[in-house]
Amino acid sequence: MFGNVQSQLDSQLRGIQEAGLFKSERILASPQNARVDLPAEKGVLNLCANNYLGLANYPEVVRAAHEAQDRWGYGLSSVRFICGTQEIHRELERRLGEFLGMEKRKAWFKKPSLTPIPFRSAGSDWDRIYCC
Repeated sequence: MFGNVQSQLDSQLRGIQEAGLFKSERILASPQNARVDLPAEKGVLNLCANNYLGLANYPEVVRAAHEAQDRWGYGLSSVRFICGTQEIHRELERRLGEFLGMEKRKAWFKKPSLTPIPFRSAGSDWDRIYCC
């Protein structure tokens, strides 16, 4: 079906592998942390995680996540502008506003990158919240 394209792609992939530029998926056998376990190796130094604050497997965060999932389910089936905004979103925005000493802030979450998201609150200058 793909004809010559398949052989061209195979050739390019071999070239990438031979140049040492191919990155395989690393399977983790432990929670995210400064050191992680791989299926064949324990305690590997992990320098590439987005777990900068060490909260990915922090017991209090894990417990709170379980409680939130029990109450709210796994999440919305699409973005909140389509499916609606849950009360928990509004609570987060209220708490962000309190923490920042400002009126309620609008929180936008985007994956997979850390993205500055400009938004305008009533009567305020443009603000940004960085969410990852």
